[in-house]
Amino acid sequence: GAGIVAAIALLHNLVMVLGVASALNVVLTLPGIAGIILSLAMAVDANVLVFERVREELEEGKSFKGAIQNGFKNALWAILDGNITTFITGLVLFAFGIGPIKGFAVTLMIGIVTTLVAALVITRIMLEYLADRSDKATISFGNAAATRYFKRVHLEVISKRRLAYIVSLVFALVSFGSMAVQ
Repeated sequence: GAGIVAAIALLHNLVMVLGVASALNVVLTLPGIAGIILSLAMAVDANVLVFERVREELEEGKSFKGAIQNGFKNALWAILDGNITTFITGLVLFAFGIGPIKGFAVTLMIGIVTTLVAALVITRIMLEYLADRSDKATISFGNAAATRYFKRVHLEVISKRRLAYIVSLVFALVSFGSMAVQ
């Protein structure tokens, strides 16, 4: 269902990244490939955000077209926040890095821009095309068994935060201690 749409958008994203990198004569080194992989992971994350929002809208009884519109609208700021923050990190790495770090930063920034295009334009075009064919949801946004299971799962994460702070502090102290010993 939605995974096929995401895979097609991801493939478009990869082609765009490689096309822009080729146009800019970027040499792909291992750090550059890592930048591409990180940007593709962010594209997957953007699609997950959109699809979860669309699924929530469908569960509320909205039409497929309405769910797509509201899903993209509700996921937009979360997607922009993550991608803009990562792009700024890429700018800092490019400004202060040397050699391979700059290559990583360049491919990461190219990938961030193409991720936004792929997630917010290409995915939306494909979903709206499917919505124009039928007002009913023609693709699934989740596995029925998993959806039933996760509706019954209630994790008390906030109530356990003090324990998480203590465990994190212990790991940090052990890490600093091991560095001091060596």
